[in-house]
Amino acid sequence: MRRALVILTLLVLASVAPLGSAAAEPTVRSAMPNPSAAAPAGPVTPAPGVTVEDVPAGCVGHSIGEPECGVKPQNPGDRGGWAQELLFLLVLGGMGLIFFVVIRSTRARARAQSQP
Repeated sequence: MRRALVILTLLVLASVAPLGSAAAEPTVRSAMPNPSAAAPAGPVTPAPGVTVEDVPAGCVGHSIGEPECGVKPQNPGDRGGWAQELLFLLVLGGMGLIFFVVIRSTRARARAQSQP
């Protein structure tokens, strides 16, 4: 039974592995930069639907965002929106459920082994 479970797990992992993002990228990378993939010349503009007036002073022109820079989420899927926070809570809840099941089964097995 355990051997069949290991084989089934390996088959599932082998079938899912090509679906990852690494399969879409070439495995050999050239050391030469691709001129067609260069960033377009011109001023840095904020995200669509965001005006320059919405961005706090001192936040435009940095490649890495500064703390407290940016705009408040306008849609549920934006960074910091309620949908992203809900997803975080669901992930934490799932991890908590897994932790609970593992602890419960460990204690049950220990109780069963300690009884004569």
